Amino acid sequence: MSNVLVLLKNNINIAVLKQPKKFLLGIIVPIIILLFSAQILGRNNGRLNIGVIDKDNSATSKMIIDTLKKDNTVKVVNLKESEEKDALINQTVETIVKIPDGYEDRVINNKDVKINTSTSEEGNTSLAKNILGTEIRNINDIAKVCGKNKELYKKTLESYAKSDSGSVKKQKLSDLSTQYTLGQIFIGFLILFMLNRGINNSEHYFKEKTENVFTRIFICPVKTWEYYVADGISSYLTILLQIILSLIGIKAINYDLGVPILSIFIVLNVLAVVAVALSMMIRSFSKNANQAGNTYMFVLIIMVMIGGCFVPYEFMPVTFQKLSYFTPVRWAMKSIIEMQLGIPLSSIVQYLGIMLLFAIAFFVIAAYKTSKQDKEFSI
Repeated sequence: MSNVLVLLKNNINIAVLKQPKKFLLGIIVPIIILLFSAQILGRNNGRLNIGVIDKDNSATSKMIIDTLKKDNTVKVVNLKESEEKDALINQTVETIVKIPDGYEDRVINNKDVKINTSTSEEGNTSLAKNILGTEIRNINDIAKVCGKNKELYKKTLESYAKSDSGSVKKQKLSDLSTQYTLGQIFIGFLILFMLNRGINNSEHYFKEKTENVFTRIFICPVKTWEYYVADGISSYLTILLQIILSLIGIKAINYDLGVPILSIFIVLNVLAVVAVALSMMIRSFSKNANQAGNTYMFVLIIMVMIGGCFVPYEFMPVTFQKLSYFTPVRWAMKSIIEMQLGIPLSSIVQYLGIMLLFAIAFFVIAAYKTSKQDKEFSI
C-alpha cells in the first residue's frame, strides 16, 4: 500500500504541480466562455425599462417602487418630472409611473388617488399596472383597517413590508431558457477539458517507458497492479480537483446553472471515472504518446459533438441522435438537462448506472490488453 501512495503522490505532482498552466487552463476556460456567452446573450435580456417619478417621497411610495424593483422582468429608472418627456421621446424608458404629491396622506384618509402611468406611442402600460395592482390594493386595505390613524398605518405598513407577503418573484421563461442553455455550454466545455485531462495524465506513462523509468520501477519492489492502481487513482483525483475548482468558480460568480451544485458534482464525478477508463483503454492499444493522443482526440471530438456538449442533440440528424446513446457524454448531458427541468437526482440514477457500465467496459478492455503487453514486456 505504501508503494501505491508513493506512486500516487508522484503522479499527482507530475499532472498538477509540474504542469500548472495546462491544469488551470481546464478550469478557467469554461468559466470565461460562460461569462463571455452571458455577456453576448445578455445584451438583449428582454427587460422592460420603467421610469419612476416619485413626488411623494413617502414610505408608501417607496414600497410601491420596491415592488417594481423586485420584479426580474423590470429595470427601474428614477426620473425627475422635467425628464419625463425626453425619456419617452429618446426611448430611455418604455413606461413612466408617476406617484403624485400627497399620495400617502390621501391613502390614509381613504380618499381616491391614482398613480399615473404614461408611455410612448409604441409602449404599453399594462405590465406596470399588473405588477402594481395587487400591491396598491393591499396598501389601500391596510389604510381602511387602520381607520385614518396615521401612526398605526405606518407601523402596519412597516410590518407588511418586512413580511414581504405580497411579493412574487417573476422571471421570463425566455430568460430562464437562455440561462440554462449557458449552463449547458459551461458543463459541455467542462466535460471537454475533463476528458482531455484523462489523456494528459497518461503522457507520463509513455515518457516513463521511453526513458526506461518504467523498467526501473518494476525492478524495485513494486507490483504491476500497484503501478496501475496508483496511475488510475491519480488520474481520477486530478480530474476531480478540476471539477471541484470549476464548480467553486461558478459558485463564486454566483451563476445559477439550474441544477444544485452537489448534483452536478455527482454526475461529473461519475464521468471522471469514465474519462480515466477511456484514457487507459486507448493507451493500451497505442504504441506511443502521439498515437494515443491522436486517437483519443478523435474519439473525444466525436463524443462531445454528438453527445450534446455544444449542440443540443435534438437539433442533430436522427442518425447522430441514435449514435449518441453509445457515448457516455450523452448520458451525462441528459442527466444535467433533465435536472434543469426539475427532475430529482434520484430519478436519473439509471443514467449514472449506464455511465458506470461504460467505465467498467473500458477498464476491462484496458486490463486485458495491458496484461498481455506486460507479459511481452517481462519476456
